[in-house]
Amino acid sequence: MRASAVISFSELGLTPSDVYASMGYRGGVEPDPQTCSLVLHMLTDLEREVKPAYALRIFPGKVENHSVVIEGTVFDTPKTIGKILQGAHHFALFIVTAGQVYDEWADRVKQQGDILCEFVADAIGSATVEKMGLYAKKQLEKRLNGTNHSSSFCPGQYHFPISEQSKLFALMGEDNLGVTINDSYLMHPIKSVSGIIGIGETLDPKITACSLCPRVDCFRRNAGHA
Repeated sequence: MRASAVISFSELGLTPSDVYASMGYRGGVEPDPQTCSLVLHMLTDLEREVKPAYALRIFPGKVENHSVVIEGTVFDTPKTIGKILQGAHHFALFIVTAGQVYDEWADRVKQQGDILCEFVADAIGSATVEKMGLYAKKQLEKRLNGTNHSSSFCPGQYHFPISEQSKLFALMGEDNLGVTINDSYLMHPIKSVSGIIGIGETLDPKITACSLCPRVDCFRRNAGHA
């Protein structure tokens, strides 16, 4: 099964609070009024142009030892993630992106030479792909008819080698939304994310890469320890 869509920025439902969280503000704490006004202004400016997108492909697969195996491709998943994904009988591979237009907008912001505006623009991009990932997961859940799934695990997170991104892109084939990876396995457009979601009756979506990571002081942490 495969699915993809380009949606409007307004359909994504990104709020200033999402951006504040991406900036490191948690627990209902907000930046100063001037920064709040700047965030709202930049979101309004961006929503006229940006159309984020997602692509999903579902493959049969399995976990052997701690490695995810899909159509003969062996992903070097860490032992902990492999254990969490044990019992999966299918895997959803996905790519989400804020798109090339976001990159062009962020470049224009950077050229203004205002560090705060650049920081806010980056936070908006991060919040956009995070929200797009949640949107894509909801589309997946609609197709699973109640079958359990894991959280998403992305190359570059929690000892999951970023080089494994090349295998994921190979399996996605033409369903890559125009996103490319360079020799360092970094994606372009820059605000893009790829990953794997296990599908199986015994899996638990509450266990995330954040809940595994020992960096409890990370300002992007969005989960407690498992």
